[in-house]
Formats: sequence, C-alpha cells, structure tokens
Amino acid sequence: HRQRCLELLKEMGAGGIKPNTSTFNTLISAAVSNGDQEAASKLFRLMTDLKVEPDRMTFTTIMKHFSNQRQPEEVEKIFAQLDAGPFGGADKIAFN
Repeated sequence: HRQRCLELLKEMGAGGIKPNTSTFNTLISAAVSNGDQEAASKLFRLMTDLKVEPDRMTFTTIMKHFSNQRQPEEVEKIFAQLDAGPFGGADKIAFN
C-alpha cells in the first residue's frame, strides 16, 4: 500500500495537481488502518514539507498512529499542537 500511495502522489505532481489536506488525510488514515506506521509518519512529514496545512482530522489520525505504537508521549505532543492550533482545540474524537 505504501508504494501505491507514493505513486499516487507522484502522478498528481506530474499532472500539476497539488495534494491538499483531504488527500493527505485519506492516505495517512489508510496507512494507519493498515498498520503501516512508517508510511503514516512519512506521509505526515511530506505533508508538512509541502506546506499543506494539517487539520483536526490529520492530528487525530496521527494521534491514533502514535497510540497504536504505544507512544503516549508523542500522542501528548500532537494533542498539545491540536489544542494550541486554530481549530478551537481538541474535540470528542481527539479525546477518544
């Protein structure tokens, strides 16, 4: 799955289409759901490298990613970023 995600992003770039937040959220969510934690991390880094703004869904998906890896300290860092962000803080989904 990881390879297909990267191929899709390359195809979009070759076609002059810049991936947006929804594109990355879909790919990151798929990676987390498939247990591909490495791909989720890479996609999140690529998202920030390309200056695509994460939203509340991005943060909650990444928190799930770190929770699956049993890394509560990373979950807390992401939660703090979400809480300090322009999204009005964490919501019920983030608390779960």
